[in-house]
Amino acid sequence: DNALIRNLSAENLKNIFGSPFFANYQPLTIFLYAIEYHFFQLNPHVYHFINLLLHIGNVVLVYYIIIRLGWNQTIAFISALLFAVHPMHVESVAWVAELKDVLYTFFFLIAILFYLKYIEVKKFGLFYFLTLLAFFLSLMSKGQAVVLPVIFYLIDYFNGRKIRINKLAIIDKIPFLTMSLIFGIIALQAQKGAGAMLDYGTLPFYQRILFASYGLMNQFSKFILPIHLSIFYPYPERGLVITSNWVYISPVIYIVLAVTLIRAHRNKSVIFFGIFFFLITIFLVLQLIPVGDAVFADRYIYIPSIGLFFIIAYYFYYFYSIYKNLKN
Repeated sequence: DNALIRNLSAENLKNIFGSPFFANYQPLTIFLYAIEYHFFQLNPHVYHFINLLLHIGNVVLVYYIIIRLGWNQTIAFISALLFAVHPMHVESVAWVAELKDVLYTFFFLIAILFYLKYIEVKKFGLFYFLTLLAFFLSLMSKGQAVVLPVIFYLIDYFNGRKIRINKLAIIDKIPFLTMSLIFGIIALQAQKGAGAMLDYGTLPFYQRILFASYGLMNQFSKFILPIHLSIFYPYPERGLVITSNWVYISPVIYIVLAVTLIRAHRNKSVIFFGIFFFLITIFLVLQLIPVGDAVFADRYIYIPSIGLFFIIAYYFYYFYSIYKNLKN
């Protein structure tokens, strides 16, 4: 019943790119739906095939990003393989309405790949502008892409590209940060205008911290042991009364993460990079800004999981190498 996908007229394209849809400004995603509908109407196989094709593209991009970061093919392959088959990614790939997830991820990862090439050549040029273009397309697919400039800072730090002594490392982020600010405001206004954002008075600040911790704890637990997955995870409350003791226990995960990051920071380890990649990319959906009725969702971990898969792949390879050496 979505009228916006029914035709590709100039007037309809103006509506697609000129206004939010169901609390989200994602015109490129709606435009792709319109193309799919134009050629195939409501044939479900095509919509699923496009999602799957984009997911396969994302798997390949994860592999090449790990290689470009300086790691070997085995670590890259294991990271990409885990990303390809993890059960929590079913929602992002199999649900036709989550085209926005696999589409924005596709351009998000392309932007990272181009950025890694840009910092390798160390000058403005083709790869810098391709990074900007890919970032723009990612933003047009889903507003959650606004965190990408922070990932660039993480990559700079991990690669020893120090901001204090490298003015270029500051200047080259300005266009990206500006785009993030603009699209962030658009996304907030779209959510607010559609009534998707809860009133701040509904959930006191301390409860938002607790629920964010609870959501993060569940993301980790289901990532490690993906059972009892669901299309909907409601807030554990009834009449503003929290109904699960796990909500109060969950902030401990932040303490553990903080200690881990402080220890890992000393040598810019894989753990530091992987966990920070996870936290940066999942931060916006931790419900610190309450949006919707779910405390978390499987689809939220689609991009963030890359950081955790990288850690797993690295240590699998590390311990396997030790085992081979001992065996020989």
